[in-house]
Amino acid sequence: MAFKKYTNAELAELFESIDNAEGAPFVAMPEDQLLQGVDAAKSMISSMKVTPAACGGAALAGSFQAVQGASMAVAVARPSGSASPVQTVSLVSGLDQAKLSAIYARNKEQAKTCRHMVIEVAGQKAESSMAEVPVATATPGTFAVKATSTVGTVVTTQIMVTALKGGVVITSNYVSAGNVALETKQAAETLDDIAALIK
Repeated sequence: MAFKKYTNAELAELFESIDNAEGAPFVAMPEDQLLQGVDAAKSMISSMKVTPAACGGAALAGSFQAVQGASMAVAVARPSGSASPVQTVSLVSGLDQAKLSAIYARNKEQAKTCRHMVIEVAGQKAESSMAEVPVATATPGTFAVKATSTVGTVVTTQIMVTALKGGVVITSNYVSAGNVALETKQAAETLDDIAALIK
C-alpha cells in the first residue's frame, strides 16, 4: 500500500470513526496537552536510574529523539462509570519510512532486551517486567507485549499492541483489569479498526 505522512489533525480524525470494545468513544488529547506530556516525560528521564543501564538513559532519550519532528495523536476511551482511562491509543507519523520502521523495530526489540528492569526516580523504586504475548489480528506485523510494574504492594499490568501500517505506527494500550487474553484481543481489535482507516 502507499506510504503517507499524516499530519497531527489527520491522525486525530482517525479516532472519530471508532469506538472501543465497550462502545465508548475515543477522545483525542488536545495537542498542547500532548506536547506538555512529552516534555514532562523528557524531563523525568534525566532523574531516572534504570537497571540494566541499556534500557534507560540513552535508550530512553533515543526513543524521544526518534520521534523528533513526527506528527502524533493520542486518544483515550474511558470505562463505564469511571474517570480513569482504560484504553489509550497512540499514533505516530510524519517521518520517512526508514525512521518509522526504526521506531516500530525499537518497540519490538525492547520487549526482548528489557524483560526485567528496576527503575528508581524521586526516591521510589519500581520493578518492571515485559514479555511478548500471542495476538491475532488482521494487520500484518502486529505484536503484543504485556508489561507489569510493581511499586511497593501496587501491581499494574498493561497490554500494548503495536503495528506499522502505511506511514503510521499504531499502539493500542490497555490498563489490565486481570483478563490479559481478553484485553489483548480488545486492544488488537481497536488497532485493526484504526489500520482499516489507513488506505
